[in-house]
Amino acid sequence: PDYHLLLDRGPMVSLSVDEAVHFSRPSIDVLFESATDVYGDGLLAIILTGASQDGAMGLDAVRRAGGTTVVQQPGTAQAPLMTEEALKRGPVDFVLPLGGIADLLRELDQSGPGEPSSRC
Repeated sequence: PDYHLLLDRGPMVSLSVDEAVHFSRPSIDVLFESATDVYGDGLLAIILTGASQDGAMGLDAVRRAGGTTVVQQPGTAQAPLMTEEALKRGPVDFVLPLGGIADLLRELDQSGPGEPSSRC
């Protein structure tokens, strides 16, 4: 708690006590942005239920880098603010209920690297 989690080449993880982002530390934005720096278009980022806008900017960074973006359908989220904010920032690859996200992850696991066979 109270540290940002960052990914680095290696792969390695590091912790940071930099300023909170959207009143959050750890911040999903910081994690996604650091992961984008390392994995670029090979990154898969998922935003689930949440009560703040943290994650929306990071997901946008993943999208701009060509990574795959997934957002839980706001209507199925316990706290939809995070998912709604993510969708306001721009198009995402998938908007799915939790079961659909699980199915997508299984499909990706079975198909290996690359894109899933269909977009939702």
